[in-house]
Amino acid sequence: MRAGVSMGGGGVWAVSSMDPRRFAAIAPVCGSGIDTETARALAHTPTWVWHGANDAVMPVELSDS
Repeated sequence: MRAGVSMGGGGVWAVSSMDPRRFAAIAPVCGSGIDTETARALAHTPTWVWHGANDAVMPVELSDS
């Protein structure tokens, strides 16, 4: 399991997408960095994403994509 908050959440997306079989699951919290390529790489990785709707630092749209 790999988890991270804010910039660490972005790191979870980045590191996990480089080697999708390395972690059994990921849990990015308030992180950015999900794009089509990352989503495809992690398509079979269990993922639990958290992001507060009122986050003033990292907009929730960064997790909604």
